Amino acid sequence: MATDTAGQLDTTMVRAIDRVYARALLELAEEKGVLDNVADQMTDIAQMMEANPSFGQLLRSPSMDENAKLSMLELTFKGKVHELIYQFLLVLRRKNRLQNFASIGVAFRQQYNEKHGVLEVHAEVAQPMDGATKERIAQWVSGILKRKVAVREQVNPQLIGGMKVRAGDQLFDASVATQLRQLRRKLATAGDGAGRGMVDRIVME
Repeated sequence: MATDTAGQLDTTMVRAIDRVYARALLELAEEKGVLDNVADQMTDIAQMMEANPSFGQLLRSPSMDENAKLSMLELTFKGKVHELIYQFLLVLRRKNRLQNFASIGVAFRQQYNEKHGVLEVHAEVAQPMDGATKERIAQWVSGILKRKVAVREQVNPQLIGGMKVRAGDQLFDASVATQLRQLRRKLATAGDGAGRGMVDRIVME
């Protein structure tokens, strides 16, 4: 029991620290009048790291020489992202917190969205979405909720087509599997044995 509690405290502390770092970057970017630009680039970097997990693993590796990490950061980011972000990455390296970059990025995005009154929605999809698809989903959910939204994507190959979008406690489910289950229930209620058997076979396949 003590071990579990300690683990929870450690996780809470890490999350609190991530929020502190994120807030520091957000406030500095706002002070310099570059908040929107920094926010866009933070999202791009997070997506890049997600698409190239080996890069993030190298930066997080305790066995990798610190000078090598510095060289990698310089080669990858110097002159290619806003100088504020590059300096922020250097601070994370000095503080031995590069491994927290992904969670700091999440905290930054949450704080940025809160500041602009934007609701973050989570879209679970079978395949990665392009920018146009994300924008259509954002407009769809925004039209329902009557507020600005930002879409965060989660790929689930087991999802049978369609998507599941969650905004807070609300779930907008448009997956094929869900539609099939709903059809099955309707047929079962109607007592259509032949139709029910056909849908059963489809769902099982």
